[in-house]
Amino acid sequence: MGRFVEAMGYFDRAVEINPQLAEAWNDKGSCLARLGRFDEALRCFDRAVEINPQNPEIWFNKALGEDRLTRNQDAVRSYWKFIGLASAQYARQVDYALQRIRELEKR
Repeated sequence: MGRFVEAMGYFDRAVEINPQLAEAWNDKGSCLARLGRFDEALRCFDRAVEINPQNPEIWFNKALGEDRLTRNQDAVRSYWKFIGLASAQYARQVDYALQRIRELEKR
């Protein structure tokens, strides 16, 4: 956990220097999620999506956070957005997203 807390300081500094850096917002959100701070993580993912809505990794991370917080409809939308943007390198994540969509839509 200590490394994620340390990394948070770097990402905080990065978004302070350049608030338009979507990757820094995404990485900060990922750290927050690893620390179990999902509401804060989602705010970071939302900011990252505002800046770069074409980045599939951000949409996947956003979907994971929404899924974790049982925001099922939001998660399904974000998983679909991710799938629509994902290239072949994300095949494993696409499979996971499709599985989660099926499970979430049953609820």
